[in-house]
Parts: sequence; C-alpha cells; structure tokens
Amino acid sequence: MGNKYVGEVRDNKRHGQGTQTDVDGRIEEGIWNDGEFQYAQKAPMQSVKPSLENSTNGIEARLTTLKSLHSKGLISDSEYKTTKEKVLKGF
Repeated sequence: MGNKYVGEVRDNKRHGQGTQTDVDGRIEEGIWNDGEFQYAQKAPMQSVKPSLENSTNGIEARLTTLKSLHSKGLISDSEYKTTKEKVLKGF
C-alpha cells in the first residue's frame, strides 16, 4: 500500500489542512494547496454554528472523501468502516 493522506480535499487533490504519512514513516502535517505541501502549520479552528443543511452537506462531503480514499487504496477496509461509522454517528 502507498502513502496515506487524511485531510481536506478539493477537486480530488490535497487542499487545506491535512496529514500525509509516507510508507517510509515520514509525516507531513500542515497546509496543502492544489495537491502540494505548503508548510507545516495547523489551520485555525473556525467557530461556525452549523445549520442542519450545512451539517448534512458536511457529512456527505466527508463520506465522499472517505469513499475516495478507500477506493484509491489509501485507507484499509477496517479504517473505512470504522471512520464511516463515526461520521454517521455524528449525524
């Protein structure tokens, strides 16, 4: 299996806050832009009062990203199942 990325995605590319763990154990955690690692820093948490619509869209986006990571082999079957269950519990 290859590198593992967990984080924000836009247009099927790493974009925003994320962490990549390489097969050799190297970890890059920080900000990504258009698939390229920019710098090691955590993005500030935004305080947003979620509406039901935003909450639903967020869950759909997380599930879509999760499915994409799984289909690309970036996460295992068990990681996919466990994370999916956690996302759906929050709904």
